[in-house]
Amino acid sequence: MLCYGENLDYQITWLPLDVDTIIYMTKNPFSIQPKKTSRLTLSLVILIVAVVGTISLVTSHAATPVISVTADSGTLAGGASIITDSTASDGKAVEFGSGSGNISGVPAGISPGSIGEANYSSAWTAEMVADGVKYYRTDTNCTSYELTAIQAVESAGIQDDAIIENPCAGDTPADFAAQSTAVVNTLKPYGVHIFEVMNEPNCNNVSASDYTAILKASYVAIKAADPSATVLAGGLCPAGGSNEPYTYLTAMYADGAQGYFDAANDHPYSFPDSPSQTSDSWNPWSYLGQLHQIMAANGDGNKQIWLTEFGCPTGTDGGYPADCTDTTEGQQITQAFSQARQLGFIGPLFIYSWQDSDSADGDFGLYTSNGTAKQPTLGDFINAAQ
Repeated sequence: MLCYGENLDYQITWLPLDVDTIIYMTKNPFSIQPKKTSRLTLSLVILIVAVVGTISLVTSHAATPVISVTADSGTLAGGASIITDSTASDGKAVEFGSGSGNISGVPAGISPGSIGEANYSSAWTAEMVADGVKYYRTDTNCTSYELTAIQAVESAGIQDDAIIENPCAGDTPADFAAQSTAVVNTLKPYGVHIFEVMNEPNCNNVSASDYTAILKASYVAIKAADPSATVLAGGLCPAGGSNEPYTYLTAMYADGAQGYFDAANDHPYSFPDSPSQTSDSWNPWSYLGQLHQIMAANGDGNKQIWLTEFGCPTGTDGGYPADCTDTTEGQQITQAFSQARQLGFIGPLFIYSWQDSDSADGDFGLYTSNGTAKQPTLGDFINAAQ
């Protein structure tokens, strides 16, 4: 209990105070006058003012407290999420009041695909903001950038992830380094600070050794042009054989990839399986933990794995086999976010894609090609994203 002390000829009198008196004293600290002013009295008044002021600050909406503690066990309360923290004993921490806008710790992104980017509509931006989208992914090809879409999403508070691919000159590490410099210098004024080096290199006949050389050269170039940039390794796709993501990532580390990316990246397409069917060893959701173990064994256990593509085709517009209906597509999205949040080391999860097209892989959208929402798919995405 807080008390008010009065020193009279070295005799201390303690008077219990209720909350109203404390509040009154903080506003009028010298309204209660002892017969002799004492240092003890003044000290206690200052202490009371400090305590009440701190309580007022924490309980007000003027600031959001962010506190990290070691994440050992227990159930997370609302507003808390598990984050990576290299200073914690187990590499994880619990963050309260995360500024990500997504209390789960796995923000939602949209990867529209090159066709989707070309068909970008200004109406998409407002809808994405309303739906809880925090990230948007765009391609860059030589001097071709999706500047209209980038400017729109960045202005709306959605962060763009720019994929660096198809350099103007060739495909050597030096060519990618030059392309990286050009892309960063072009997009940085628009607010872009996330760059992804190539897309699905393990599924595009790029050896782990060749890709690592490209990644290292690009990383150095990106950081030189923008030291604050986040550099993602290229998203690895389910490939089979020696190009399986866990085999490919192991080979990347053997070739010196450690220290040349800020987050790993995977594309855990699992259809016709759902993300929860992890008993199937080929299902990417069964080996995401293995990917992170490989990272930890190479000194990167404090880094996240971003998932920059995930989805399931409905066969609506582009002729891709309908492995999902509008109902099961939404269920896949719900399960994907749930699985990602349970893992604890996953960064943003990007859904491929926003709207269908008539291209070969155009049936993964949350909307059909004419802009009609797939339901309950869209509703499930919104619930998962928010």
